Amino acid sequence: MHAHLLEFDPVHGLWPAVFAAGEASISIDGTRIPVTSARNLEDQPLDSVNVVIDCTGAFRTEANLTPYFAAGVKKVIVSAPVNDGPGIICSPAKVFCVPLSNNVAVMDW
Repeated sequence: MHAHLLEFDPVHGLWPAVFAAGEASISIDGTRIPVTSARNLEDQPLDSVNVVIDCTGAFRTEANLTPYFAAGVKKVIVSAPVNDGPGIICSPAKVFCVPLSNNVAVMDW
């Protein structure tokens, strides 16, 4: 399902790449990306993760994101606005991005 949603995005249209779905991963043009899902953040295997893309909508304050960093994650990309934290701001047309922090990126279309 993740690969399908990336390939056929209802807002941005078709992504011209080769997608494949695995049991716990997706592949984009042959590059494998692990995909995990758990109800609790503590149940996620984060010890060897460099970047997390969080699309839960549950972590909307900078303090709520600290368990990711405590688990060793280097960067977190949040797909919802983080109310009190730094991030990046992207225009809807993706013309510019303004970085506001080294660790947290907020992508709110």
